[in-house]
Amino acid sequence: MVCPTAREYLPCPRRRSEVGCDAREVSTGHTCPVPERVLSSSGWFPGRRTDIGVWKERLSGFSWHPAAERFLTEFGGVSVEVSGSGVDVAREPFDLDP
Repeated sequence: MVCPTAREYLPCPRRRSEVGCDAREVSTGHTCPVPERVLSSSGWFPGRRTDIGVWKERLSGFSWHPAAERFLTEFGGVSVEVSGSGVDVAREPFDLDP
């Protein structure tokens, strides 16, 4: 199961194989199992809660939107190790750290 927050960011028009999902197509409300598996193997889990106080302090000159706070609370600090071909560009590792 994918959390409601992740569902907003991981649309999948239909369940696909290991190739992944093309987010450019119209979503039918399914979540894509490939990003969910990649996030899970990177330490994310549904309902994960991270203290974002350090980021808010470091970026105190910015206005924080509630959606950004919710996203960073759940996904902040996750380091994703991916590689291989993608739809438009190659998949590369990334950190969710503002």
